[in-house]
Amino acid sequence: MEKISLLKETDIFKNVREVDLTDIASVLEEQSLKSGDVIFNKGDVGNCMYLIYEGSVRIHDGDYTLAVLGK
Repeated sequence: MEKISLLKETDIFKNVREVDLTDIASVLEEQSLKSGDVIFNKGDVGNCMYLIYEGSVRIHDGDYTLAVLGK
């Protein structure tokens, strides 16, 4: 149920029916990361979507920060 609540809080899923959210939630994989962990690298082919539940993620190219994303 916590995954469904998380999905409901996001703009992209806020108007999705609960029955559909249940299906989406069933394929979610939770990951806990430490500060400095790499999620993906520049040039990687994307094949998934990330939701930030807690904390923030820095999107950068070397020392240049493009964005800092949070919940």
